[in-house]
Amino acid sequence: MNFPNLESNLEGVCNLIQILRSEDGCPWDQEQTSNSLTKHLIEESYELVEAIENDDFENIEEEIGDLLLNLSYQIVFLKEKKYSNESTLIKKLFTKIHTRHPHVFSDLKLKDSTAVEKNWQKIKSDSNNSNAHSIPKYLPSLYLAQKVQKKYTNSDLESESNTLLDIKRIINEKETLNSDKLGELLYKLSNYARLTNVDPEQTLKNYINDFVELNNE
Repeated sequence: MNFPNLESNLEGVCNLIQILRSEDGCPWDQEQTSNSLTKHLIEESYELVEAIENDDFENIEEEIGDLLLNLSYQIVFLKEKKYSNESTLIKKLFTKIHTRHPHVFSDLKLKDSTAVEKNWQKIKSDSNNSNAHSIPKYLPSLYLAQKVQKKYTNSDLESESNTLLDIKRIINEKETLNSDKLGELLYKLSNYARLTNVDPEQTLKNYINDFVELNNE
């Protein structure tokens, strides 16, 4: 089979995947399902983030391609189930962006990014989407903790100083910390990071990278 002449767009990528999954295509591609490729989707996302952090433009371009391929697989799976297609997905995306940016596409005035985020969350809460309040379970644990804290903690009752007191209490309770107490401590530390506008994942990653670099000198 000669390589097909395909359009250089999202539909072209999906058409290529459909060829790979066809009867005369690739055995590996034919066996894949939406669930079997989720780990690749996560891995490619992290690889793209790493390329972005390294300002590696050539690698960024390649990783975007890999991520686009994995996203296109998921579109193809939806098409095979007669559920959706490229056009429907993009129309839904446009509708969501339109709905959640009334300060751009209508007369609503919002003074800053904080107001924009609050209004975005209000629009999500007012929607009928059952996923509007869900928290993705595959988030890195420190990010997941902050999502949970933001959703369930009464912001009027929490403060940086009280969170620091909680952290000190946990540390001073016992000479050794068991698994449960370490989990609580990490949760409180992530909350303190949230209250002080610190990215806990990035901060830990920076420390690890500096530590490795120092010990490799």
